[in-house]
Amino acid sequence: MGMPLCPECYDYAGHVLWNWSARDLWHRFPTAMVRALASLLGVTQRSLTPVLKLRFLKVVEFQRRGAVHLHVVVRADAIAQGVGAWSDRVTSDLLAEAARMSAAGVEVMTIPIDEVDEPRRIRFGRQVDVQAIGDAAHQRSPEQLAAYLAKYSTKSVGDSPGGRQNGHFCRLRDCTRELASRAELGSHRDEYAHLRRCAQELAFRGHVVSKSPDFSTTMRALREARARYRRTTYGDVLIEDSDDFLTVSAFEFAGMGWLTSIEKELVEAAGEAKRERSRKRRSRSSTKEVVSHAC
Repeated sequence: MGMPLCPECYDYAGHVLWNWSARDLWHRFPTAMVRALASLLGVTQRSLTPVLKLRFLKVVEFQRRGAVHLHVVVRADAIAQGVGAWSDRVTSDLLAEAARMSAAGVEVMTIPIDEVDEPRRIRFGRQVDVQAIGDAAHQRSPEQLAAYLAKYSTKSVGDSPGGRQNGHFCRLRDCTRELASRAELGSHRDEYAHLRRCAQELAFRGHVVSKSPDFSTTMRALREARARYRRTTYGDVLIEDSDDFLTVSAFEFAGMGWLTSIEKELVEAAGEAKRERSRKRRSRSSTKEVVSHAC
């Protein structure tokens, strides 16, 4: 259920520092992958970077246990003519091998919280799943990938049973604040200056979605496209490039929760029915296990 079997034995400080260091660990990954790809191709990194560029899209998922999990899309683009015969060897399998090598090799050493703390080695785990996009063998189409990333970019720890009231999450937030207090009294307070501010995010700092600047379109281009569409569709007489054109953005809080009490009751009833089905499934599973042991 996303909670430690022994809360008293669990390394909450290590969990917090993993979430805190995930951003730094990710920053090292692209450079490590370029280095690994050059090694697999048998060329130097200096000769590779002018002709081939790796572009990345990263989406952060909070797992049920409250640990940061990364989903990454990697694309290799030729950026110059005369790349060389070895460029034909940049296949999805080669990129997958470079990704595995990089995930296994990058690491971050944490700075001690205070004088009684010790440095910790932060690394990616062993469960690295690499799949090709658009490969018939793996049946991963670009559309499936978009839906896959959208699912995790909107997921939060509140989606898990118990949501934000989960005692495990409360312990993580308390541990984050405790480590922040210790850091403020220690000699490395600057390294953990924003740790307390990240308590609600379970110590994670950084963006949920990030990408290489030229991976795809930009938010600015999308906003401009929407503005052009509205002016064209609704017959706006203003000229797009006119100096007299002024964009004013104003937002007001419309409210939160359900619009009516009936909607709230329906949702609560549906949620209770779902929880009851889950309890029955767990009960049947426990009964089958007892019977099998008896046999």
